Amino acid sequence: MSTDSVTSSLGARLRQHRLELGRTLADVAAAAGVSAGYLAAIESGRNVPSLRVLSRITHSMDLSLSGLLRSADRGRVSQGHIDDEPGLRDLSHPDLRLQVRSLVCLPGEQGHSPFDEAGRPTVVQVISGALRVAVNGQGYDLLAGDALHATRADSLAWETIGEERCVALWTSVAPEVRNANGN
Repeated sequence: MSTDSVTSSLGARLRQHRLELGRTLADVAAAAGVSAGYLAAIESGRNVPSLRVLSRITHSMDLSLSGLLRSADRGRVSQGHIDDEPGLRDLSHPDLRLQVRSLVCLPGEQGHSPFDEAGRPTVVQVISGALRVAVNGQGYDLLAGDALHATRADSLAWETIGEERCVALWTSVAPEVRNANGN
């Protein structure tokens, strides 16, 4: 979700809550200590309020800041399971800012990062079994419950260690939300 759509969504939720309360723009703006024009710009998504101003606005409408922000994520929860069959599967939702993939591999299998481009910040969490992950040539042995965070891996490779299948979750920042520094 882009910053513009988040701003528009936040403003729309503020406006909807204000209207549900039957309060005017001028009334809420005065109670929050902002001008009616500024509040109108926030509600329309033209301006992004600071956290302090947003807190004053939500407080003036007897709405918690967490309640306002929590309502932004409705409909983004999905439930599923990790398939038992060996292989790599995409678990990401199109609206997520992260890419999530499950890797189920048999003893002795090996491969490279499930993400296409090098240098992506990546987290590997081993759910069961054991996995050796090499980050830029340095090997790390991960057992069930262990995790590894590779902030800038030019090369990322893995291999199953031990005699049982390994189940791991790989997570990385989606390419389109990375900043100019590659983070």
